[in-house]
Amino acid sequence: MASRGESESQEATGGLLSALRHLRRRAEALNETLAEDLRAFMQSDGKSFRRLPTSPTDLSVTTTCTVLMGLAADHKLAEVLGVPAGRVCQRLTEILSAVCQSPWRSSGLPENNAFTSIIVLRTVGALVAGRVLEPDVADRLRHGRRPLRQVAADLVRTLPKSLTVFEYPPTATLGYWLLDGVEALDPRLARAAARRLTAWASAEFSRQRSLVLAHHDAMMDPVAMAMGACLAARLRLCARMANRSPLPSQLELEHAVITLFQHQGASGIWPKYFPLFHYNNVGNNYCFSFELLEALLAEFGASPVPLRTEILNGLQKALTWCDANRVETRKPSLHRGWNSGGQLTTLMDQIPESWATATVHMFLTRLRHVLSDHIDELVLSRYGEHLPSHAKPDSQSWDDLLDSDVVLAGSEHHTVKNLIQSEIEQEAKKMSRETARYHRIAKVRSALLFGPPGTSKTTLVRALARKLGWPCIEITPNEFLKGGLEAIYTRSDEVFEDLMDLSCVVILFDEVDALMHEREPGELLDVTREFLTTSMLPKIAQLHRRGRAVFFMVTNHRRVFDAAIVRPGRFDLLVCVGPPSWKTKLAALDRVLGVDMPNDIAQAQRHLQAWIAPADRARIDLFTVDETRAWLRSIGKGAAVGEALGRIGRVAVVRRIKEWSRELITLRESEDELSPYGEYKKDRTKSRRQY
Repeated sequence: MASRGESESQEATGGLLSALRHLRRRAEALNETLAEDLRAFMQSDGKSFRRLPTSPTDLSVTTTCTVLMGLAADHKLAEVLGVPAGRVCQRLTEILSAVCQSPWRSSGLPENNAFTSIIVLRTVGALVAGRVLEPDVADRLRHGRRPLRQVAADLVRTLPKSLTVFEYPPTATLGYWLLDGVEALDPRLARAAARRLTAWASAEFSRQRSLVLAHHDAMMDPVAMAMGACLAARLRLCARMANRSPLPSQLELEHAVITLFQHQGASGIWPKYFPLFHYNNVGNNYCFSFELLEALLAEFGASPVPLRTEILNGLQKALTWCDANRVETRKPSLHRGWNSGGQLTTLMDQIPESWATATVHMFLTRLRHVLSDHIDELVLSRYGEHLPSHAKPDSQSWDDLLDSDVVLAGSEHHTVKNLIQSEIEQEAKKMSRETARYHRIAKVRSALLFGPPGTSKTTLVRALARKLGWPCIEITPNEFLKGGLEAIYTRSDEVFEDLMDLSCVVILFDEVDALMHEREPGELLDVTREFLTTSMLPKIAQLHRRGRAVFFMVTNHRRVFDAAIVRPGRFDLLVCVGPPSWKTKLAALDRVLGVDMPNDIAQAQRHLQAWIAPADRARIDLFTVDETRAWLRSIGKGAAVGEALGRIGRVAVVRRIKEWSRELITLRESEDELSPYGEYKKDRTKSRRQY
């Protein structure tokens, strides 16, 4: 029984999970319209986007770039651009070439101004980082006679002065966006930018934070303070790029984020403080609240900061603003989205802006990902995963595991490890947490492993998780019975809600035989058997359709499983896992015995190879690895095995094989079909693919 402290901790985790899931559902509902919203702003040539529904048809550089970033963030480029996924890079090349050939003036700003240049660089960097634009394409882009990389280098060379527009002072917002772009385009250039920005960014953040903490109403700018925190946080990640000593501590940065939300307006956004600069044609340009929120989530989303009650409440308020301020116009055609409030006339007429709409969707996409990552971590902690998330792949335990033969229906010969590798691992390892939220694991993502006890089925699954670098969680009958038998359905809903949330994990249903017994025709179902039929089987099928995780079920007794559990749509592979052959065990005798004595192992292998006849080999084929180890150690009795074998001789070794195979192993030969041997003999014919 869980202690009071454990129960309270579990209850707190459950409450936090519920809050995060509620917030994510709201973000998902708003984010669903991204493609539809932004497609409406596309120009007839399909290569650029209008700022407003009634904007001229000439190419708007910053608008087009912002829309491309919004589409890329949610993997909607192919859908909106109307091209197959394989042609997205080609279409982006056409669009960005047109962007680079156009004047970079943006609503009356001078040609080649810092704002427009930085937005273009950030867009190209985001597309390269998202792997939808090839780096060599970025290398070939030119604005006038200057390669895009030269544009970036010129801005970096004169930092922070290059962050100015007209006579306005440099801002952390433009500094953050510039660093965000050049990191993906050229790491060396990013190192140079980091060195030049560090001292200035530290001083600027400290100044803004001091004004905010002093409640200096005339001079404070909480938005500038928070963007300064984002810039400093990004610089802190560039430990090799800059001298970290002048930078604020992580504690100071996180405190600034918390302080920011104390200045959030009741509507969910922040008041306009000081502008970044002034457009000659349309007025002041401010950092839009959702540009700020997207940056905060990018830099602090992985920390515990978003889990604080005041931050969650602030994010709820921001979503409420999105709900309440979504606008639409039917002039000249239906357009829906958001307006930043930069122009009073378009705001009063309820006209959406494409760049503001794209920015809100970028925030919603980022919020979904951040919440999903935290939900994953909380769920994994609930089940005591065997491998932490973000672990590096480690194939050692997989390589050390002895393999066994398997014959699929149709007499197709494989080994268990090779089958799992080729059918499951090869596709699974292409996935990441983010890509799994947009693409399902192809074809094979589940297997039922069955066979005698001691054949390392559970160990195999754990080793695969380590090989993939994925967490592994184990679900036993106890998980379904934690609230007692009467709560088994409620608990099942909770468990599978958790499992459906996970991406890039290995799930192991272990020791579930008690819930899977076969139903006799006309038999009155008891609670656990009815639970199998009405609750667990449909949920396993749903988990399979979701396709975000790899899952296994292991059992020693396939025959007691309900026939429904092994139908296609739940398990893609049915694999009988038997003991490794004697040939395999002999070749890996050092691993079987767990010793590092090469000379003695070689001596033991020579004796056993020469002494054991084919009939005796067939007997030892049925020994599990543990049984083989115990048999050999019984011969050595603590001494080196090779030496002990030489001492007792061939006749005694063969006699001991026969004694062990008759009395001391699980798979003792028997005519009884229900014996472990009889069951295994039948199971060996039941392996198959079913997808």
